[in-house]
Parts: sequence; structure tokens; C-alpha cells
Amino acid sequence: MTAIGFPCADATLPPGWDQPLTTTQFRAMFAEFSDTTKFPDPMIQVWLDQAPVDPCVWQDRYQLGQGLWAAHELKKFGPGGLTSGGPNSGVGGIVSNKAVGPVSVGYDNSIGEEDGAGSYNLTIYGRQFWSILRLLPIGPIQVGPAAPPLYPLAGGGGGGAWIGPWPFPGPAQSGFSS
Repeated sequence: MTAIGFPCADATLPPGWDQPLTTTQFRAMFAEFSDTTKFPDPMIQVWLDQAPVDPCVWQDRYQLGQGLWAAHELKKFGPGGLTSGGPNSGVGGIVSNKAVGPVSVGYDNSIGEEDGAGSYNLTIYGRQFWSILRLLPIGPIQVGPAAPPLYPLAGGGGGGAWIGPWPFPGPAQSGFSS
């Protein structure tokens, strides 16, 4: 298994820790999505395949991360989800205000919110995903292509994304020596 082009291995992890979650495993972990008519396998598989979860980072939590992320997206976009305006459309929480005539009620949805989680706060699965994500040993990562593009560093080869002045200075202008 590799993460962002680098091999990862950990002898202490059980066999199969880096295998993607299957729809059968997903349904066993998240019973809310067990109805195969409402949530057919291809619908679940699409979200499992898109999960932004790296096995080398998540390690023994890899399948849990995939499942939580897929459940979060299904809860938002699946049948009766948040975007449908149906009964599960995000209304809930502790009543924070009410009125009697013409009836009105307000809810405090901030209970259980994760700071900085944005749309992950829309579902319990997203909040749990974000909570676990914050515990992982990761530093800054780059999402998307490098900008400016990768430039061969002193003598060719790949190198990394250059974050200095552009265009990349040659050895004579930069003080680098070859």
C-alpha cells in the first residue's frame, strides 16, 4: 500500500488493515443504510470510492474513516437526506425558542458541533469523521496539483513543489551550488 507515492507499512497492524471497505461491511457497520432498495450497492460504492481517507495515515481506522465519510455523504445526498428537505433535513437539537401563535420553534444545533468542521457538522457521521481526523498524526498536506508546477531541482529529477519565487532561480542567481 502506498500513500501519496510513498510506501507505508506497519508490522503491528492486522492483515487486511489496508483493504477498502466493501458495501457488505459498510451495511454491517451502519445499519441505517441496510435497506438495499433505498441504498443500492452502487450508490454506496460511489461514496466509498470517493472517501478522502489514506490507509497509511488512518491505519487501523482506515475502514472506519471510509465508512463514516460515505455515511456522511449518503446522509446529505441520499434518499430522505439533508438536501431532500425530508424529515431528516437537519432539523433538531435542543429547543432554544418557541412561539405559540402562529406556531414557531427554534433549535440549538450547536450542541456537539466540531470547531472548524464546516459541512461535516451537518451529520453525526461527519462530526465523528472530523473528530477522528483531528486525532491522526498528519501535518500539512497539499490537495490538488502543485502550483507552480513541479520543477526539476539542481540536476534533474522530480523534486517537490517549489514554493519560492517563480520562475525557479538557477544556481547562479540563487547561490545554490551544484
